[in-house]
Amino acid sequence: MAVANFIRLSTVLKDNILFVQNLNNHFFQCGCIIVSRNFGRYTRTPKKFLEITKKDRNKVQRDDVFFIFDQVLPKYTLQEAIDTFKAYDLFGGEKIDILLKVDLNTGKNKIGVLKGIIRLPKPVSPSQKVLVLAEGEEAANARLLGDGIIVGGTELIKQIEEGTLEFDHCLSTLDFLPNIKHLPRILKNKMPNTRRGTATDDIVAALQVFLHGESYIADNSGVLRHTVALTTFKPEEIKDNIKVFLKTIELHKLTSKGEFFQYLSLITPTGPKLDIDIKAS
Repeated sequence: MAVANFIRLSTVLKDNILFVQNLNNHFFQCGCIIVSRNFGRYTRTPKKFLEITKKDRNKVQRDDVFFIFDQVLPKYTLQEAIDTFKAYDLFGGEKIDILLKVDLNTGKNKIGVLKGIIRLPKPVSPSQKVLVLAEGEEAANARLLGDGIIVGGTELIKQIEEGTLEFDHCLSTLDFLPNIKHLPRILKNKMPNTRRGTATDDIVAALQVFLHGESYIADNSGVLRHTVALTTFKPEEIKDNIKVFLKTIELHKLTSKGEFFQYLSLITPTGPKLDIDIKAS
């Protein structure tokens, strides 16, 4: 009697149609039966299901699943990563980017802005165009270093104000700085200053850096991405570039406590993202 009443009252559910046949000889035949309160979805996930999602499967190597996101991904040495990228090099000359996260610390030892210019042993990008504002002997020495250098004095100030000069970096001697003290709004981050090394009396040494120098900057969480090599480079050249890059970033470290490098990965456009074992490299 109870079964008959259930069938009469529940022949049509919200998303399932119940087909009933031969009530005298069979109980019923159907694809599925959904029995829940009001036949509705959960408005809140039960605790017994939440407990499963709280488990961090990446902490333990598992052998009962076959999904990559459920496994602890291996870490590679620099040589293993380079060999892998060489194998994935389908088109030649692809960029190898370094993805690095550093500890910016807090309080007095907090790193405000992590940025600078680096000159890699094997340059990746072409030579930069540098404007040198100097007069006399320093200007003459700068002209001897070749193409890609714009050298001049007060005659170039009007062109800078009009925005007709195109350049990547601007260098100046210390005695020439008073002549361009009104240009910060125009030059913005290209304005020469002693802290960045763009205002100096040793113009020749500064040009060696800025002609082939590459800018890098980290975001507020300490993550930075920079192209350090091409797949056409020799393995030794790729290694040297990466090691010089890491040493340069380490110069920003303000305290010896804790691990400065949080993680290090290498990426190519057509290849995988490989996590690097920093201590083994």
